[in-house]
Amino acid sequence: MGKAKWEVAVKCETREELYEMHEEDGEEPEDFDIKDFNSVEVSVLRSDNELGMKSYGWGGMDKIILFGEDEYKQKDIEWCKQVAETICNALNKEGL
Repeated sequence: MGKAKWEVAVKCETREELYEMHEEDGEEPEDFDIKDFNSVEVSVLRSDNELGMKSYGWGGMDKIILFGEDEYKQKDIEWCKQVAETICNALNKEGL
């Protein structure tokens, strides 16, 4: 049985999601420093890494975290995803 394939994972909370969450909690979203994308993590990980798929952090030999907390716009997220896909394809091609 071979190694599990590498996949790209892009996790983040959007401004809209956080505004909605704060409003549901009875809070004023404007009281918080909410960026377009929050809690960002872009990684490549093995498809059988269930914990890595679900959680932030937990990097290691089967989850390589490429991009994390920073201030991102939509075009930045797309670029990060493209970089991750390039790395993922290379890892799968080489059978690593």
